[in-house]
Amino acid sequence: MVRIDKHYFDLDEVSARWGMRIRDLGYLAENGDLLVSTRVECARLEHGTIEIERGQEFRIPYEQEWFSGVIDLRRRDAFRIFRYGIAEVHYFHAEGDSYTAVIEPTPPVEVHLDHLVVRRDERDRIEAVHASAGQTVAEGIGFQHASDYRHVCLGTTEMVLGPVQAEVVRLLHQAALSDNPWCDGKMLLSKAGATSLRMSDVFKSQKQWRHVIRSDGRGRYQLRLKPE
Repeated sequence: MVRIDKHYFDLDEVSARWGMRIRDLGYLAENGDLLVSTRVECARLEHGTIEIERGQEFRIPYEQEWFSGVIDLRRRDAFRIFRYGIAEVHYFHAEGDSYTAVIEPTPPVEVHLDHLVVRRDERDRIEAVHASAGQTVAEGIGFQHASDYRHVCLGTTEMVLGPVQAEVVRLLHQAALSDNPWCDGKMLLSKAGATSLRMSDVFKSQKQWRHVIRSDGRGRYQLRLKPE
């Protein structure tokens, strides 16, 4: 088998490797935790610094070039692409008060969701951060929930919950943020208004509930926010 030493990867490859949905890659990118990139061909770019005078921004260019290759996107553009599937990009990612802008004769670059890639060094950086914390990348993105907890996500697991199930998860999340994340199961179900005192009965409609809720085998439960 021929092995390709790739310098960047499309979202499907990263999603499969990390065991998370593409929308969760978007979550990382939107919050500045993942730098996503795209490939451009024969684009005229200008590099410089931005100075602010009397509340107005002024570009101070220092270099122009014709560029072909992979280039990083700003967080605001990554947000639009993951949210709407497309964005017209005028500027690319630059550190500090620097800028990288598309200039004539190149028009603004139209970037679609399926144009996005992740550089190898960025992929490796993310994996190293979470490995040092004893987590997979999917675990590291944390627990996401709607305000009423009727829709929850943890890693690759997503559930739409009934009112009692949602209340159980809300109480478990509340406990997870305290010094005592473990909850007595019967007491928990009683507070949530369940008619059954068996967790498996309450969550029998949710095949993946054990991917979100952990049992100690002695009647106590907690959210799986950390690896065992």
